[in-house]
Amino acid sequence: MPNYAVAKRIWEEIRVACALEDSHWQGVRSKYRLDNVKRMAKTLAPSIPEMAKIYYDGYCKLNNRSHESKKRWLNTITSNMPAIPMDKITARDVDQYIKNRQSSNISNNTVNVELTTLKHMYKWAVSRGYIDRNPVECVSRLKKVEYVGERPEERVINDILSNISNDNRPVFQFIRETGCRHGEAKNLEWHRVDMEKRIVNFVRTKTDKARSVPLTDGAMAALEAMPKTSQYVFAHAHTGRPWTDANMTYIWRMARRQVVRSDGENAHPTQLRIHDLRHAYAIKLAEAGCPMHFISEVLGHHSIDFTRKYYAKFSPESAINTVMQFLNDIGVKNTHLRDTTKIRRAA
Repeated sequence: MPNYAVAKRIWEEIRVACALEDSHWQGVRSKYRLDNVKRMAKTLAPSIPEMAKIYYDGYCKLNNRSHESKKRWLNTITSNMPAIPMDKITARDVDQYIKNRQSSNISNNTVNVELTTLKHMYKWAVSRGYIDRNPVECVSRLKKVEYVGERPEERVINDILSNISNDNRPVFQFIRETGCRHGEAKNLEWHRVDMEKRIVNFVRTKTDKARSVPLTDGAMAALEAMPKTSQYVFAHAHTGRPWTDANMTYIWRMARRQVVRSDGENAHPTQLRIHDLRHAYAIKLAEAGCPMHFISEVLGHHSIDFTRKYYAKFSPESAINTVMQFLNDIGVKNTHLRDTTKIRRAA
């Protein structure tokens, strides 16, 4: 005898799925075996490559601002994981994936990003009904390795910028003078810039935290060097399209190859990244005595401790000079107070 309560519930799910996005309908279709005969004969659960495509089209494109990066991580996962149904993947397969990536000299931080993408894809697949359980939920992240690069020196940055053409230099100069992320610079639009008040407003940020940053003379010069032929500030003159990460990275690396950094008796090519311009901005403000909470605000960080730990790092020489100046000022004040006290007593 048919169970009308169960049939009514299934029909309600199908009706709702038809009204929602296509990805939701695909999940219900797989859950209740409404797919074609070939798919049913093969397996109900999609394989990793199939799920990666569905996940990218149904979630990443709609919810991730940097979905191109997600696509890169997904391609790496599909090329290194077994092409078997998702529900057949085990934690042991993920462990083997981690070993293979580490044997290729891939850092733990990069592997963690890939694991996070994989685990979220499984979580999304369970919520959409593609699979019934998440077999990789128990997989733990690897120990994070803190990046320790060379300290951004003003001389080295100046040498790199001098090797960039006049047409391409303004965007890097703007990053240096505002401390913005290079993604924020390449997506900056003219209506976000107030030349009269000398303020730029960043809205499309990594942390979705809008912020305003003052424009220095160097930042103003970079903006004035750009023609207003597009809605984007830093756009290609011919196409009007904003910069891409690949273009910016290529230009920076080609200029960086010609700069040698002297480290004591050793001389080697510098390895400064574009992102190190942001670190240099924070260091310059910190060593000038700018309060840490102001630096954290203009950088768009959620925590002052994060700014202090990773960005606004004092150099040993700057710390010594600042403390010595502070002690000298205290000594001068104390001497002045003693002299004033003696004069009063003599009177």
